[in-house]
Amino acid sequence: MNRDVSVVIQGAAGKNANAGHFMSKDGRRIPFVADHGRAPASASIMYRRPDDMASPGRSYRDMLVAYNRARRAENPFGLLPAWKPYRNDAYGRLAENFGTRKLFILPAGWGLLSADFRTPYYDVTFSNSARGENAYKRRSIRDSGYRDLCMSHTPPDAPGCMLRLYETTTRTNWHYECARKLIDGAIAI
Repeated sequence: MNRDVSVVIQGAAGKNANAGHFMSKDGRRIPFVADHGRAPASASIMYRRPDDMASPGRSYRDMLVAYNRARRAENPFGLLPAWKPYRNDAYGRLAENFGTRKLFILPAGWGLLSADFRTPYYDVTFSNSARGENAYKRRSIRDSGYRDLCMSHTPPDAPGCMLRLYETTTRTNWHYECARKLIDGAIAI
């Protein structure tokens, strides 16, 4: 396997709920969603969007970046590396096979993240399946106010890059199948 390549995989709705949370000043957990105004009311939870203001002039996204910079060894909120919240084993296998420095995750709520970037619990999706009582989780391309992170410090330069269609009959979550084939060597790089 060519370990000199970088791998980018989109995030997924299927997440373990064991990721840590930021906490509000009054002690409520803060899960991140696409539209907190439509989220269910709760006395113990304060839903927010990543770009809502955590304090004057500082968004939760800014707070997350600062948290990652300042807390290398300690992790008081129990945030998980960006690859770890997902239930599907493709993320862990990619991290194991390519390393976290070569793996990037593209979650709907945060933008392009290095696999080892710690993230709090979030439930943001682009999926049309988030409807009705779950519509508060759905982010739309028309949403404004998202300042997605880009953990790649230099724009990709890919001369000679070849794009290939990944042929599959899988309609959704085809990226898991593709990731497994890449790890197993069934897709040549």
